[in-house]
Amino acid sequence: MSAEEPGTVLADFRFSRGARRVLRALALVICSDEVEKRGLTEAVLDEVERMVRATPTVMRVALRLGMWAFEWSALFVCGLPFSRLSPERGSVWFRRWFTGHGLGQKFAYGMKGLMAFAFFEHPSLRGELHYHPDEWIAQVAKKRLERWGAEVRAHDALVRAPDPLVPAQSLTRKVES
Repeated sequence: MSAEEPGTVLADFRFSRGARRVLRALALVICSDEVEKRGLTEAVLDEVERMVRATPTVMRVALRLGMWAFEWSALFVCGLPFSRLSPERGSVWFRRWFTGHGLGQKFAYGMKGLMAFAFFEHPSLRGELHYHPDEWIAQVAKKRLERWGAEVRAHDALVRAPDPLVPAQSLTRKVES
């Protein structure tokens, strides 16, 4: 069963070798050579794959079509497919799509978002950037409970209370068969 057939488990989705080659070249362009220097290229590609895995099939198909068009349209303009261009020429090609119009621009924006998110969410970069969202969420949750805890508990009790408009005996009435 292929990853695109209905009823497929999302965990079965994988990019093809050709798609990963395009993504690898995109990672060098979008995340600069930092992704390679830090040895994070494969980790970033795996994270992009996990994010795309969580999207509907139609989105995955559209992404694959966009990657195909991005890769092979470079052949007609630059003489080589995108994944075989030098990082400098690849950057120019990506910028051309990114600053363009229409679906190509939307594709470039989306790819930049996916790559940047995958790169900066890597644990090693989070620590280096002193970005710890889990700690911040815990601190804010604690402050909010201290400040509005009584209101939250009162509202919770109200939500769980029996409905005053429905008589209690109608909730416990036996249904005769």
